[in-house]
Amino acid sequence: MRVEGGPFDSKVHNTYGGTIVDERYTPPGFAVPLATKDLHLALAAAKKSQELMPAASLVHDHIVELAARGWAELDWSALGLLATVDAGLSKA
Repeated sequence: MRVEGGPFDSKVHNTYGGTIVDERYTPPGFAVPLATKDLHLALAAAKKSQELMPAASLVHDHIVELAARGWAELDWSALGLLATVDAGLSKA
C-alpha cells in the first residue's frame, strides 16, 4: 500500500513501507550489523555532548534484538518483522 499525499508521501516511506508489507528483507540494502554500528556511533556522539536520543536508543535495542534472533543477514527494515512477531501476528 502506498500513501499518496500528506507527510508520509516520500520515497523513503514508500520504499521501506513496501519492503515491510511485502516482507522483502533480503538482499539487505542496509544490513543489521551496519545499522547497529551507525546507531552505536550516533548514541556515543549524543552521550559525549550530553544529549538524549530516546528514539535512537529504542531502535538500537530492537536492531540488536534482530541480530540476537539470528536475523543479522536481513535489512534493517526487518524491524517490521520483529514488530509483527512481537505482536503475535507472525511466527517467523
